[in-house]
Amino acid sequence: MRKSPILLVDDDPEFLEALSEFLHDTGALRILTADNATGALKRVQENPEIECIVLDYHLPDYDGLQVSDLLRRETPHIPIILVSQRRPGQWIEEQARARRMSYATKRPLDILAAIRKNVKFEEAYEIDREMQEWLKHSKLVCESPGMAQVLHDVSTAARSDLNVLLLGEPGTGKTEFARGIHRLSRRRNMPWEEFDVALFSQASDAQFFKDQLFGHKKNAWTGAQSDKIGLVELAQKGTLFLDEIGSIPLEAQSALLSAAERKRYRREGDPHDRVMDVRLIFATNKMINKPSEQQDFRMDLYERINHELIIIPPLRERPEDIRPIVEMLLQQFATQAKGRVLDIDPDVFSYLEGLPWPGNVRQLQNVIVRAVHHLRSDTIHVADITPEVYKTIKEPLKPLVLAPPDRDSSEDRGNEEHKQEVIPTEGELIEKFAEDVFSFGYVGQLKDMIDKVRKALIIMSLERTSGKVGTAEKELWGYSGRSNGALRRWILKYKIDLDRFKWKV
Repeated sequence: MRKSPILLVDDDPEFLEALSEFLHDTGALRILTADNATGALKRVQENPEIECIVLDYHLPDYDGLQVSDLLRRETPHIPIILVSQRRPGQWIEEQARARRMSYATKRPLDILAAIRKNVKFEEAYEIDREMQEWLKHSKLVCESPGMAQVLHDVSTAARSDLNVLLLGEPGTGKTEFARGIHRLSRRRNMPWEEFDVALFSQASDAQFFKDQLFGHKKNAWTGAQSDKIGLVELAQKGTLFLDEIGSIPLEAQSALLSAAERKRYRREGDPHDRVMDVRLIFATNKMINKPSEQQDFRMDLYERINHELIIIPPLRERPEDIRPIVEMLLQQFATQAKGRVLDIDPDVFSYLEGLPWPGNVRQLQNVIVRAVHHLRSDTIHVADITPEVYKTIKEPLKPLVLAPPDRDSSEDRGNEEHKQEVIPTEGELIEKFAEDVFSFGYVGQLKDMIDKVRKALIIMSLERTSGKVGTAEKELWGYSGRSNGALRRWILKYKIDLDRFKWKV
């Protein structure tokens, strides 16, 4: 671990927290942070032993180049790394070189690589090198603060031998992260077995799952003509990954719980126990906050498998990952098409970043592949996203809760013509929002939720007014004239790019 601190300067608290934890895991013992230029100067004055500064280009009081000039006056010897969400333009790169600064995107691994060029680390960083190779192979994009946190959690889980539960919506990459944990762990050279429970949940009973997991002896039942090795035995000394564990029948859950607790299991028809030396990783797209109330998942099994919980955020909560995902897909296409390079209209990114993506990364990949397949030029425009894809993406998300029995459809049809749109009152809207916050488990994230709602309303208003701040401000705050430029302050805080709205009509 290092003794000299690294200073991170950024006005995004989530990014600072995620990057701090990531760097701490790779050997940086002391991390100092500041959210503006004034705070950065104070940190440098109070801590002359700082050996590297990671500086965001977009700060609320000065831009990164101005801040670097101020810092150079105080500490001309400290390396400064200028970072931005996307690769800086040519002018900024030239200015950075003139000031003897490095620059990087805000991907944690890019920042780490830049730090290592400027600072001699004392640790071996074996896991980090393995992680970079795994990320390159898996083609996962983890540039957002939320995904940096996932990488931190994966790194932590890989160092232990505890059971892991991956929680995320379909299409978020749970299987790839499970493989990553295995590849980074001490069991990396041992067997890896995976089983998607959901593929067989409709047609099979508990006995089928127990047979898949533990196997059976010859003549264990009529028709068992030979021994069968189960997944647990195949994965011995290695890792077993069970996907969509919420679909396992209750009886099979009992057998799995017993094996996980005792570290022993039996093949069906075998009177002798076998030792179970297997690391278990589970995944589900269902919230199992209160398994006892669902009556389809055992609370004691949930506690047994939930030693390490890794939550993978959906794509709609990390829109900054959309551009690099699309660019990576287009680069893959160029390779497959023997050098044909496709361009993409910047308006496409603005449009894609505003969609909810219920199918997450998998759905985005399908949308881009389809657009490329039907493309008649070398540039993808918004119009190349077909109407069928619009419709698919814009369907409302369905919560993962038990639905009540269907009402008589004939009654609905009879009343269809008499239905009128009911506009809820302000109190009803607030009450419904509060109910949803509790229902979906966001109650512990109240500040973040309020911020996200405010940002969503601002973006929606800017879209409606084609980026006209004055008009949007009147729409949001009314015509009382009391806003005092509040909208512009929020636009700066949330780093909303006004240019993205100006093409809309």
